[in-house]
Amino acid sequence: MKKPFKAVIYARYSSHAQREESIEDQLRVCRAYAEREGYAVVREYCDAALTGRRDDRPAYRRMLADSAEGLCGQAAIVYRTDRIARNRMDALVCRATLRKGGVRLLSATEAIPDTPEGILMESFLDGYAEYYSAVLAQSVRRGMEGNALKCMANGVTLFGYDISSGRYVPDPVTAPHARMVFAEAAAGARLVDICARLNAQGVTTMRGRPWARSSLHRMLDNEKYAGVYRFDGVRIEGGMPALVDRRTFEEARRMAGTRKRAVRSGAPAYILTGRAYCGHCGATMGGKGANAKGRHYGYYACSCGRGCEKRLVPQEEAEGVVAALTRALVCDPQAVDAIAEAVVSYRDAHRGEGVAEELRGRLADAGRRAANLLKALESNYSDAVAERVAALGEEQDALRLRLAEEESVLPSVTREHVVWWLSRMEGKDDGELVDALVSKVTMTNHDKHSNMLEIAYNFKEDGEYYIIRVEDTVSTLERLVGRRGLEPRTLGLRVPCSTN
Repeated sequence: MKKPFKAVIYARYSSHAQREESIEDQLRVCRAYAEREGYAVVREYCDAALTGRRDDRPAYRRMLADSAEGLCGQAAIVYRTDRIARNRMDALVCRATLRKGGVRLLSATEAIPDTPEGILMESFLDGYAEYYSAVLAQSVRRGMEGNALKCMANGVTLFGYDISSGRYVPDPVTAPHARMVFAEAAAGARLVDICARLNAQGVTTMRGRPWARSSLHRMLDNEKYAGVYRFDGVRIEGGMPALVDRRTFEEARRMAGTRKRAVRSGAPAYILTGRAYCGHCGATMGGKGANAKGRHYGYYACSCGRGCEKRLVPQEEAEGVVAALTRALVCDPQAVDAIAEAVVSYRDAHRGEGVAEELRGRLADAGRRAANLLKALESNYSDAVAERVAALGEEQDALRLRLAEEESVLPSVTREHVVWWLSRMEGKDDGELVDALVSKVTMTNHDKHSNMLEIAYNFKEDGEYYIIRVEDTVSTLERLVGRRGLEPRTLGLRVPCSTN
């Protein structure tokens, strides 16, 4: 008998207008999906009352760490994609981390197949989750703006401080540790050594966890320790008690920033990896590079290993052309219309699926059972049956409430939603832009010094996948440098495309 694939489940609810029972609802739906799709659930990760706008959720972090150790099987199942993250970057990081461990991210309530349209829809859902989070945060923020102008804590805890009468005051237990951290960092101490000292003394973060360099970086970059109150755009010098003077704060932040940049330096990522293909033999084009004279030189190379005639393609050349044309694309009204049509049509075609459909089925079933019991009650009254009818009535009321909540979570997708998402994509970095919109890039030799690119996107226009064909990457890149508002069609040609 063939062994089933293994999977884990991740569930989360935030503290805004949601109930603890929603965790159980999510788990139940995800378990049913796993059983239906042939997955054996080996672990379940749950974060309660934690917002998806932060990536330091304990269970979420544990799942990512376990995926790297091969403990998550082949899939991570979520109730909806917005359970993972409510901003696009965190969602991309999560998917990339899971993929490295051989784990696919699956949604139990959103049918998203591995097709260009599916990838586009997945990217939109990540963006829509960010939009929903922004709207929710705005409504919560309105009640906090007045407090912020009064320098109130607004429920935000901070290591080294206590909250008294709604305002920050130095905490006699942790404030000395905070001052010591800034003094040691300003003197040039390594952050890993500061972490080790704090942990050896049994001092924990505000969340009760051991100190790590990332925790110290956030602390050393927080102006509140220098007496500057900040909350969501409100900044008031001297608005709260300072634990360190400005000179110490700036020196500690400078030293931490220098070390942080040094850790992150290195060769850049190849943003076309996984979607770049050789136009001569059809093999994938992978990133490779070398360092010379203090500079990193990156290239895309054919991976077939059979002496393919495809030359190396400079990374800056290929990525520069693809990113610039894609960035221009999201400013092209005709392309925006095509993308909006693709997303709205796809969403409408799958609206009946998921947890709402299941709730409707359970509500109908409860109605049938109640009707049968009422018939029995009419012919032969019984207290037990009457109690059962009353209980079914309560069950129906609860199901109707949950169905209403579910249907209000994600409203109908409109063209305005997609246009908003695309306007945000315009300001994203090249990697995010390509990940959301580009399906495939085929690279072919043009002449001795240049290449041809065929860029296929994740949406269709007039029934065909949208394509931009670039005949000469060198001259095209020269034309793109320093120019804005470029029309993609002036440099390319739309043709039918196979994305296989």
